[in-house]
Amino acid sequence: MLWAALLLLLYSYREAQAIRLRNERIVLKRLPRAFEGFTIALLADLHTSYFGRREKRLCELLRNIEADMVVFAGDFKRRKATKEAPVAAALKEISRCLRSRLAPLAVLGNKDKAGMTAGIEAAGIEMLSGRAKRVNRGKDDIWLAGVDSLSLQRLARALISVTSEIPDGSFKILLSHGPDVARLANALGYDLILCGDTHGGQIRLPLIGAPVVKSEISRRYCQGIMQEGSATLCISSGIGTCAFPFRFLCPPEVMLLTLSRERG
Repeated sequence: MLWAALLLLLYSYREAQAIRLRNERIVLKRLPRAFEGFTIALLADLHTSYFGRREKRLCELLRNIEADMVVFAGDFKRRKATKEAPVAAALKEISRCLRSRLAPLAVLGNKDKAGMTAGIEAAGIEMLSGRAKRVNRGKDDIWLAGVDSLSLQRLARALISVTSEIPDGSFKILLSHGPDVARLANALGYDLILCGDTHGGQIRLPLIGAPVVKSEISRRYCQGIMQEGSATLCISSGIGTCAFPFRFLCPPEVMLLTLSRERG
């Protein structure tokens, strides 16, 4: 039994280090014609303390990914108490590995602090927190909005505020740290919601799934791609770990999303 437990721990530790690329095609009804095939690389929950072995593996993966845009869904820091200078240095190294046509965008997670913004932007990553940004392609455009990790009440106010900056009828993408904003985002007319925070449960059991799901709204907000009304919700299982450095049947991932127009 002891050997079995040790082998299970070893497997879970190695799985937590084995970052995979997950390719997904997202079909969207209102996607402007010029954005057919537009690609977004979604990175969530780095949970880094410094540029170490796992970060080097992430860079090896990123060097082989070409995307129109890269977005970070927050939780750059391992813990709230993690020193920010080595995290900023790690982000500089990671950003050098990115191959994207547009500048990478980010919001903050619950482990991050507002004071980190300068270090993140010094790494070449543009903060989207509480902002809306228009992206042009050909004759069409889309809008991206970002909200940080906040309490549900403050999150609602922040999302309503940033949405007011976007012209009515626009195709809208929301970058959020977590998925609990999905129902409100759908009500506000967002087409696509990108987030992380849940780690996919981090530990998943056969037939049962994740015993613990980090959502105040719904257990279905765990991982993967799903519909929330007319909005498509994309929840990354993330890259790092929380509490302990193990994953089981829930490998870390970088999601590469290819947007496509619904035919007919």
